[in-house]
Amino acid sequence: MLNFKKLSHGFELFIWAFTIIFAAFMCYQILRILFGGSWGLEIAIMGLVIANVGISIGLVYKMGKMEARIGLLSGELIGGIGRVRGEIGNLRAEFYKNMSEFSAEIRKDLHSLDKRVARVEHRLRVA
Repeated sequence: MLNFKKLSHGFELFIWAFTIIFAAFMCYQILRILFGGSWGLEIAIMGLVIANVGISIGLVYKMGKMEARIGLLSGELIGGIGRVRGEIGNLRAEFYKNMSEFSAEIRKDLHSLDKRVARVEHRLRVA
């Protein structure tokens, strides 16, 4: 079975190596032109344009890979933020539920205490 990631990486290395070798060859030819060279100026300029296009294509390829990685990272971050928001919402709901239960218990205890105080006051009046 083909591993496209390794294949893609190998192809990328081949393109970069070819571009570097071609650029080195172009630098050699330009030096030969400057010192009484072999090629005409038009051919050297065209070779430099081809080297520039090769480097540009390589950079666009790298930029595309980086954009894909950034997209994946941002998706993971957004998903993480959503999970945190969900947890905060759950904690808030649980807090409100616990506070309402606590409030109900306090009201019940206060009502019971009011009844006891009323009884004691009644007994003190009667006596």
